[in-house]
Amino acid sequence: PGEAITADLPQETVKAYLEATGDAAFLRLVAPIHYLEAVNAPMQIHIGEADGEKLLHTPPEWSRKVYEALQAEGKEVEFFSYPEQGHYFESPAWGQFMNHALAFFDEQLK
Repeated sequence: PGEAITADLPQETVKAYLEATGDAAFLRLVAPIHYLEAVNAPMQIHIGEADGEKLLHTPPEWSRKVYEALQAEGKEVEFFSYPEQGHYFESPAWGQFMNHALAFFDEQLK
């Protein structure tokens, strides 16, 4: 996506990025889902159900899989999905997201 491959990146960086994203063995080494046992703090996951429809962002299934894997590891995790929202939330979902996040930090950091 445009956030990762910007027009001003050197060509060797673009080439390395594209090669890495096509290498299943490399992706397995760097994918966070394979290291969830190291998580030692409560987590909260937020995903727009329409994420990935317009641009190559984060498919909602990925977030669900991470959530389920964290639960399987016995980690403390909350999951929130927002219908009709993409990668960047818009009102009123933005307010709902912020309320969930504020409550989470209020609970976890006090």
